Amino acid sequence: MNPRHVQKAIFPFEGILQESYCKIAIYTVSENKNVVIIEELDANQGTSAINKIEEVITGITDKYNLDPATTIWISHCPEGQEGLFSEMEDFHRILIEWNGKVYEMKNEEQAWELLSRPEVENMIGTTYS
Repeated sequence: MNPRHVQKAIFPFEGILQESYCKIAIYTVSENKNVVIIEELDANQGTSAINKIEEVITGITDKYNLDPATTIWISHCPEGQEGLFSEMEDFHRILIEWNGKVYEMKNEEQAWELLSRPEVENMIGTTYS
């Protein structure tokens, strides 16, 4: 299965002390289902997207008019960058809730579900690059 549409962009967000940014890839995988991969960028000298994830996901939802009920969120940290757990490449599904206006993490300890690259590529229907 190939995604119907892929949109990639650099997404700026308000960091803790300065404007920050991350790379996003929005995969439309069916009529009303999107998978969004938020990738940390080594060139970003500001705040990590992981550290502002509620604001980043809310901003992406608003800017790209995504349906919170049918959008899957994945964090990606390329190899060599500091990720959630190590400097190895990692993917995590972000388990976050929409309250009608913004996203909120209800349980930080259970908010990050580790995924393998093949699992992510199966979800998006293509190779991730």
